[in-house]
Amino acid sequence: TAGNIAITTTTTGTEPDTDGYLVSVNDGAEIGIGANGTHQVTDLTAGNHTVRLGGMAANCQLAGENPRTVSVEAGATATVQLNVTCGPTTGSVTITASTTGVSPDPDGYTVTLDGADRGALGASGEITIDALAAGDHVVGLSGIAANCQVAGENPRGITVTAGASATAVFTVSCIAPPPVTGGVRVATTTTGDSPDPDGYAFAVDGGASQPVGTSAAATVAGLATGSHMVTL
Repeated sequence: TAGNIAITTTTTGTEPDTDGYLVSVNDGAEIGIGANGTHQVTDLTAGNHTVRLGGMAANCQLAGENPRTVSVEAGATATVQLNVTCGPTTGSVTITASTTGVSPDPDGYTVTLDGADRGALGASGEITIDALAAGDHVVGLSGIAANCQVAGENPRGITVTAGASATAVFTVSCIAPPPVTGGVRVATTTTGDSPDPDGYAFAVDGGASQPVGTSAAATVAGLATGSHMVTL
């Protein structure tokens, strides 16, 4: 006089739900089931029953009705296939530097993202930063030689979309430096409970500003010997 229901979940997509789901029959107790798993409910009276899938992450969606009605026959096992698709929750940003001029910065630059150093970048190269939360971010180049200048804002805002890659292109032009030059290393140390989330900007001799992290360092080369003014 009783039958069973075999429930199977199949999950596809770029960022599947890592802790699986919850399944219930006739709005009864919820039982854990994997993102790609099976669960069998036994001793059900013949007739119609409802199967509901819960516990899905916000980026996941079940195909078809939820809950859905299943007809159970005595002595038989009805099957329910639940197909879930999970979309991305993060994106990436590709930072490109294009440097022109007679005396490009020999050691390249440092990429800053939201006030933190995120690696070196050649004078003409690119770097991709993955797994970024969707939303607004601030990206910039630091460690720019005094004889070089970035076109446009530095740092600049950029918007990251889940499942997509944003692009930030920095065009740098360099002139010949003075015949006798040196460098200045600018280092920051920040303490306290709420540091500035997007870092700082500094300038040498009132020139173009460039970003530096809240606890980081940047070197400006190609400076003429003598006294200079550094402003944070």
